[in-house]
Amino acid sequence: MPAILNIIPQFIVIQAVNLVDTYPGLILLYIGSGVVGSTFFLRGFFERIPIELEESIVIDGGSRWTMFYTIYIPLSLPAIGTLGIFAFSGTWDEFIVALTIIKTEINRTLPIALQLFRGQYATYYGLFFAASIIALLPILIIFTVFQRQFVNPNVTEGGVKG
Repeated sequence: MPAILNIIPQFIVIQAVNLVDTYPGLILLYIGSGVVGSTFFLRGFFERIPIELEESIVIDGGSRWTMFYTIYIPLSLPAIGTLGIFAFSGTWDEFIVALTIIKTEINRTLPIALQLFRGQYATYYGLFFAASIIALLPILIIFTVFQRQFVNPNVTEGGVKG
């Protein structure tokens, strides 16, 4: 759901718990907005895990905890890594919620600070584009480091032998 549809109720809640103009208030909103999409993403991921893996743990006398630690956690690491990358890139350049919640200069996020380069009568394009490239670097570095998480389409690689 677009952030603009929820911005007034979210602001009222953040104001009621006295978290306006704080990073915890902003983090709380970012986490809350990502829960639904993450749940559906992980549900689809776990549905692709073969039932044979669970059956093998049950036949070997393992408990639900054994199944959780030996099957689900190791196989879900790529999905959790992908969700982490999506969450980071989604919140790194988010503008509307941060502009509404953050009021002081000291707490500005990067997208709000980038707007300082845009003037009423003139825009400093050189500074704006240089700052935009610098702001893009962490996303490029994280994607480069974790690109293996995006490339591997096989969920159960390493889960079932030959």
